[in-house]
Amino acid sequence: MDRRLLAVLGLSVALSGVYLTAGLCSRVAGKPFPISSARWQAALTVLTLVGLAAGTIALLVRAADGVQGYAGIRLSDMRQIAARVGGGGRMPYTLITVSNEFGFHLIKGYLKGRFTHYWFSPYQREGFEPVLTGAEEVQRLWLVVDRGHMPPDASGRDLEYWLNTHAYQLSGEWVQDYEVLGYAMPVGELAMRPVSHTWRNGITLVGLAQESQTVQPGGVLRLEFYFTRASPIARKGNFFVHLVSSQGEVIGSHDGPPQYGAAPVSTWREGEIIRDRRAVVLPGDLAAGVYDLVVGFADEGGLVPLSGPDAVGPPWVTVGQVMVTAPQHR
Repeated sequence: MDRRLLAVLGLSVALSGVYLTAGLCSRVAGKPFPISSARWQAALTVLTLVGLAAGTIALLVRAADGVQGYAGIRLSDMRQIAARVGGGGRMPYTLITVSNEFGFHLIKGYLKGRFTHYWFSPYQREGFEPVLTGAEEVQRLWLVVDRGHMPPDASGRDLEYWLNTHAYQLSGEWVQDYEVLGYAMPVGELAMRPVSHTWRNGITLVGLAQESQTVQPGGVLRLEFYFTRASPIARKGNFFVHLVSSQGEVIGSHDGPPQYGAAPVSTWREGEIIRDRRAVVLPGDLAAGVYDLVVGFADEGGLVPLSGPDAVGPPWVTVGQVMVTAPQHR
């Protein structure tokens, strides 16, 4: 805090203390107050109250801006998280926090809009079903995992992996020690159509489900992909989904391995089908038109080539199209 402000506050508090002490001593001794003028007494009373109020306000301001939050939680981190989490305007949303620190509840004071909050311990491994309550009204769900206070014997991944198989992950980023993941709520079963595309990492795409053939700018497109192991040893890699316009404009999704790590390829059994759910968020200013739905894999060596009949083409495959329509103004 500024030293000049501290000096002024110290003087105010000191004068207030002298005034209160003198008044108290006078009453105890049964003698008149040292200052007999009513105006001066009123002035000192006002000065006392102003000094106490100013000191209280300054301490509150300092607590909000200068203190490192609560129990190691930085308020600046909470503000950054709150800026990323929201319901997209007036729509309600669901916030889930996984933390081993009770003070993390302070984040609720920085959030805007209507939301339902769930808190889970990093040790909890089941019982996550209530977070999808009200999926008809709530469109977005946000998961914030407090990695900075994570116990060494807990992964904090159980709820995340459960959501990866029941909702549609659409974003993921870090705010200091906090992992912030965004999801689109489930909308019921999507009709799967068979496809067959194999990559040289030993993974075959055998099916695809698309929520809709048309979507408006600012909307969300939910997608499901069905994978199986094509060889005894399948290698890991990040799966990407892009919408590509005829002019070459690319709208990407949140890349990641199938089920975003919930189902490592090393655990896939022969003949097992792995369903991967993810969503693409369309920018609000996206131009109307037809967009190709392009998918592929990438690893540390770059884009993974396809094998079989697709090997002669590029290291990605077009599996469908999406019509982006002009927004309807009411």
